[in-house]
Amino acid sequence: MKHIHAELMKQYAEDAKHLSTPYVLWEYRGMRGEPWRTLQEHPLWDYCLEYRRKECNFEPHPHQQLMQQYAEDAATCEDPWKYWQWKDQYGWNVLDDTPRWNRKLQFRPKPETKDIEINGITISTQILDPKNIAIGTEYYIPNLVNPELPTRFSWENTKFDIDALQNGALFLQKIDAINYTKAIIKAQSWDF
Repeated sequence: MKHIHAELMKQYAEDAKHLSTPYVLWEYRGMRGEPWRTLQEHPLWDYCLEYRRKECNFEPHPHQQLMQQYAEDAATCEDPWKYWQWKDQYGWNVLDDTPRWNRKLQFRPKPETKDIEINGITISTQILDPKNIAIGTEYYIPNLVNPELPTRFSWENTKFDIDALQNGALFLQKIDAINYTKAIIKAQSWDF
C-alpha cells in the first residue's frame, strides 16, 4: 500500500528540481478544514495533515528580456552596468552597480552615440536597435516650425516609431532634436 501523499511528494520533488525552497509553493492544513497555511520548511508528509500546491500564476518579470540581455553582457565584461541606464522622473541615468530590476523603473542598454556636425552645429545621434527600446520610452521628433519645441512621443513600437527611427528623426534627448532642427534650418537659409 502506498503513502497517502505519494502523488504530492512526486510534485514536490519536481518543484525541488527548479527551486531550492519548494515549500514556499506549498500549503498545509489539518484534516478538520482549518485555513491553509504556507509551509515554512520541507513537509513531513504527516498523515494528519492535508497538503496542496498553491495556485500560482507565474507571470514573467517585466524586465525578463532585459535581464537576459544584461546576463549576456556580463558574460563578456566584468562591469556591465557601465553600459546600462535606468530612468527616473528626470531622465536616463548610467547605472553605478548591478540593476535591482525594480518593476516601476525602466532600464535599457546605454545607446551607442555618434556625433555629427551639420553646418557647424554638433548633434549627438544615438544608434538604436528597435528591439532594445523599452515600450514607453520618451523620444523627440524635430519641429521645423518651432525649433525650440520638438514633438514628444512615447515609443510603442508602431510603424510610425520605427519609421522615425529609420529616417533619423528620432532623438532620445530634447536638446539633440532642437540642435538638429536648427542645423537643418541653417542649411536651408537663403540670403536675398
